[in-house]
Amino acid sequence: MATSVFVDTVRYDVVGLHDNTQTDDEQMVTFHHRADIETFVEKAIETDSSELHQLAGDPTISPFDTAALLEIISTQIENGALRVQRNASGSLGGGSGGGDGSSAPVNQELLNGISDRYSPDMKHFIASHKTNHEQFGGIKSEFLTQGKAASAAHMTALSNGVIGLANNANASIDTSNDTPLPARASSTTPTSSSTPSQTPLPPNTQQELRYKIVVEIAGHHPCAKQLIEINALSTDKSAPREQQAQQNRGVNHNRDNHRGIVEFKKLPNTSRDLAIVIPTTGYGANIRLPLNTTVAPNDNQTEKAEWDNVLVPVKPLAYVTKENQKQQADVLKPGWIYLFWRGKLWRELEVKKNQALRDVNVEYYRRNWNGDFGQEAEREAEGHWQTAVWVPYKLNGEIQSGNNAPLMMYSESQLDWPYVESLEADNAKLQEAASKLDLTAYSQDNHFKNASGDMGSIEDALLDQYFDPEEHEYQVVSEKGKDLRGYRDTLVPVVYLPVAKNKFILCVQDPAGKKLRNRKISIDLGGRNVETVTDVNGMIEISLEDDETVNGSFALFDSPAIPATHQGKISISQGVLADVSTVKGQQTRLNNLGFNAGIVDGVNGQKTKSATTGFQQENGLGVDGICGPKSQAKLKKVYKQ
Repeated sequence: MATSVFVDTVRYDVVGLHDNTQTDDEQMVTFHHRADIETFVEKAIETDSSELHQLAGDPTISPFDTAALLEIISTQIENGALRVQRNASGSLGGGSGGGDGSSAPVNQELLNGISDRYSPDMKHFIASHKTNHEQFGGIKSEFLTQGKAASAAHMTALSNGVIGLANNANASIDTSNDTPLPARASSTTPTSSSTPSQTPLPPNTQQELRYKIVVEIAGHHPCAKQLIEINALSTDKSAPREQQAQQNRGVNHNRDNHRGIVEFKKLPNTSRDLAIVIPTTGYGANIRLPLNTTVAPNDNQTEKAEWDNVLVPVKPLAYVTKENQKQQADVLKPGWIYLFWRGKLWRELEVKKNQALRDVNVEYYRRNWNGDFGQEAEREAEGHWQTAVWVPYKLNGEIQSGNNAPLMMYSESQLDWPYVESLEADNAKLQEAASKLDLTAYSQDNHFKNASGDMGSIEDALLDQYFDPEEHEYQVVSEKGKDLRGYRDTLVPVVYLPVAKNKFILCVQDPAGKKLRNRKISIDLGGRNVETVTDVNGMIEISLEDDETVNGSFALFDSPAIPATHQGKISISQGVLADVSTVKGQQTRLNNLGFNAGIVDGVNGQKTKSATTGFQQENGLGVDGICGPKSQAKLKKVYKQ
């Protein structure tokens, strides 16, 4: 048996793969994108969620959990387990089964009471689904009002409160048949449907649930793995659905190709808090990213050229030379993306080899950071993979700029948490380290083709890529941006992130590992003398000029008023760190970690093997003196590069 649903007043049959219901290839619906499937299913759920709930076949899912229902049905259609075809009859009768729904028996008195502005088929559909409003919030009671042509039986039903209130936007009610109406259903005069009713309404009536909250997502085909959540109005789990927390995913706008929307319908006129929710791959709780704003709902009839709350998906790329030219750029190598918003680290995402981005639960690690140096190495990315990062652009009509502007930075190694804290504590330092995301082109043009600075459009990103890999000692990952081909129609912006500036970072500890704070350090960089003081994490940071070497002396003072208590020589030269899969890369890392691998010459001699053995013993690896894949992975993790 096929299950019939109605989308935009057209009847469709949803048929299982092994269903013996007769199908017609000419009537079969072809969906080109997942977003198109979800748009179709969402509209079908609005018409009759009970039918699709039965089709889903999952008793653990509530028919009111539209997000879960949308995911299940859309996935089944996408993988071919369910097929969609137009019903040849085109009838609006509705209901399950392959027959003509218009033959379903209905109350003729009720049928006669439905407004003549509807076609006979539509009147039949409304009458046969008259109970949907009470059960599922489907057919509104005002659709069942004929006005002056209403029968006495229908008016009696009105007086008993079975049908509900007449909508003052549809027709005035003639009460001349001497059948008294309840006071709450007093006679009204026609008014604009967009004008809120001034009549006091009892709780939980359909008239109260005529508001919606909309979040706009820039671009086409919004990511299904990033959801928007509105908070609950009640902690009571048995509260009506409109008072519970809800999560929805974005769908393409039905008219504008440059944007998608996340829409929450049938809400009371009560402000709600917004958050982004990232599903996780493990058993842990989903990652919640509060948007730190409370939004008021709009009337259901409201439409806007640009909504007051807009998120922009941003695809990060990287400059590969210090010239910071877009022709000399590439997709990201494996590493980490950091998104700072309102002066705090808001999102941390691991960049995988295939360009997938996975979120770290930043707030979890922030709450559990206890100050132990090295603990930050345990921050793991657990969020579902995604291809672009949703960034707040406009909240409650306010563009996020100035101190609220989002900033993004890229690092091949995961940043130490103390360094993250130092960026949060020093806005000037943060502004220097990260790139500001200027997203205002979206409001001006509805696209990013004319974006300036480090911003650009994914439609033509990397197509003009041109530089000499040998000259810059760089191996191209994505020639002419071939890895972006599947995303060019998403119309999202890209941001070109600069190569991290060369810095000398030193953490000063005593023999017991205690960080030495507020200690004066004097360093002679081969003629350039720098004096500074260790921060709360015992760290100093010195920006290096191009090709500058740290080759000189240093002095540590326990107190600025006394002579140096520790001093010595220091020598560090800049250069490109070879990949960990090469012997040179292994030798460099082993030497810097305190294992003497000898001269960095690319020869796997006895010293290098001995250093590898020591590293393996200290890190619980199999000891064989050979730096194989497991040892390389551990070496890269410990060295953080």
